[in-house]
Amino acid sequence: MALVILIACLAVASSTAQEKKVSEESLLIPETGAEPAARAPEAPLVSTWDFIRMLLILALVIGAIYLVFFLLRKGLKKKLPENELIRLLGSRSLSANRALHLVGVGKCLFLIGASDGGVALIAEIKDQETVDTLRLETPPPPERAGKRFGEILLAMLKPGKKAKLDIDQSVDFIRQQRERLKRLGE
Repeated sequence: MALVILIACLAVASSTAQEKKVSEESLLIPETGAEPAARAPEAPLVSTWDFIRMLLILALVIGAIYLVFFLLRKGLKKKLPENELIRLLGSRSLSANRALHLVGVGKCLFLIGASDGGVALIAEIKDQETVDTLRLETPPPPERAGKRFGEILLAMLKPGKKAKLDIDQSVDFIRQQRERLKRLGE
C-alpha cells in the first residue's frame, strides 16, 4: 500500500516538473553596457497616517496609565478607617529592620519595639504628667486629603501657590492646638 502511494507521488512530481520548463528564449539577460531603468521616486518612510496612528496609540497608552493610577488610588482608599482611640504618637528607627514606636491607646501610652522577629511591648507609660507632656508635644496627624492626578500635576507646574497654603496651614495648626488643649483639660 505504501509503495503505491510513493509511486503516485513520484508520478505527480514528474508531471509538474515537465509543465514548469521555461524556454531559454523567454529569459532576458541585460547587456553589460546598458544602464538600469530610472527608478520611480521613493515614497516617504513615514506617512501622515502613520504619524496620526502613532499619536492615537500614545493617547491610548497615557489613558491606560491614568486608568491604572485611578484604580490604584481607589483601591488604596479602602483601608480601615483611622480611629482616634489608637494613635501612633512617634517612631524612631534604630537600624534597618528595628524601630521603636510610641502608641497611644485611649488614655494609656505604650512603648513598642518592632523588628523582623515581631512586635514586643517594652514599657507602659503610667506617669500622668509624662503622658500629658507627650500628648501635648505630639503634632497632630497630617490630614490626608486625597489629591487627584490633575491637582498633583498642577501643583508641580505652579510652585507659587505654596506660600498661601503655608499661612492657611499655620492658622489651622493653632486651632488644632487649642482643641487638643481643651481635650486634655477635660
